[in-house]
Amino acid sequence: MSLIKNSIKIMLLAPLFTLIQTQSHAYPVDPNKVPVSIGQDAKSLHDFQLAYDSSDKSIIYYAPKTGRVATINGMPTIGFQTLPDGTGVLNVQFETGVFGSDRELLIKNIEKAGFKALPFPFFKTKVVPLTPGMDPVTKKPICITEEDPSTGEKVTTCDPTLYSSLAYSNSGPSLNQNIAVSGFLNKIGASVYKQMLRGGNALQINLHALYYSAGDAFTATVEVNYSKLFQSYHVYSSNWNGFLDRNQLNQFWVQEGLCFNKPADQCGVRITYKDSRGNTITNITIDPNNKEAQEKLLQSVERLRQKLEDQLFSAIAHNANIGDSATTAPQFNYKINETFFRKETNVNAKFEFQSPRGLNVSETVFPLAVGCIQLSDDGSVNRNLQGDCKKYWSGT
Repeated sequence: MSLIKNSIKIMLLAPLFTLIQTQSHAYPVDPNKVPVSIGQDAKSLHDFQLAYDSSDKSIIYYAPKTGRVATINGMPTIGFQTLPDGTGVLNVQFETGVFGSDRELLIKNIEKAGFKALPFPFFKTKVVPLTPGMDPVTKKPICITEEDPSTGEKVTTCDPTLYSSLAYSNSGPSLNQNIAVSGFLNKIGASVYKQMLRGGNALQINLHALYYSAGDAFTATVEVNYSKLFQSYHVYSSNWNGFLDRNQLNQFWVQEGLCFNKPADQCGVRITYKDSRGNTITNITIDPNNKEAQEKLLQSVERLRQKLEDQLFSAIAHNANIGDSATTAPQFNYKINETFFRKETNVNAKFEFQSPRGLNVSETVFPLAVGCIQLSDDGSVNRNLQGDCKKYWSGT
């Protein structure tokens, strides 16, 4: 257990993410609405998210798109232990900076274009663990059979949660600071992650980083019919065997939030939006050619997505990435959480969202991955310095 104690001690010493203050009344402009274009080549943009400032036109904010396992004195900050009852504990620190020549190239290009580069002013983060889709030993889906307490029926789910609990740092992240994650694994999770650690790619999480962005003042009432939303997902995802990548999932939220190409009684999401001047917009009567009104509604759609996405969808790893010690993060698709919908299928929900100061809560999501490591028989974890992994740790 010394590995666990040392790992936890390391985490307690790690700095919490700090809130980066920006000038008064100045906020990033959501890059999904106004993409940054300053003439960089593809490589310089690869590991970063960029945004303009809403007030100071000389500023561009930047944030990492990826993160990796942190090290102390060259050793990965990972602790893993299987407990006597078959459950397990996994502790890891991730560093969220972008490293080496990529960062130098980005800053150089921002300054060359006449802008000042500042880190994103994130105020809060949350960690969402991503579920491996396949058992690295059997090469079959990870499934668990449970009894439905209401019917006594045996129900098999093939994307179970592998964590019994998860703890992490959740204040706003700054570049070059660490985020500590402690995961308590159930028996299936402990077995799966032990095998994946040996393969060099034991864990990936999504880091959801929230920030205030410039927007419109509004109030919105959003009603959700889970049954209709569930049906819409199955129709929408049928071309991809029920799985969506990140861009497809984002488009699904847009389609449902704006109720595209549906009669009003088939809308799974109904939105009544009022701006600061008292004008009312509803998604079931919106003019499909009115792009300005759609942009206003999408502010509340984004709030809804942040509220519900973790409950409604599970992130599942591509089969080919299981046990892979590649230097790039595994790719994940999203699948509807059928366990949730079995419980909530006849339930409707109602939410109230407000932005009286004309600010939106925007979000950027980037993966943090364990990669290029080695787990020895005695449980110690070291860096893998073979092949491309040597470049991974050197940041080149």
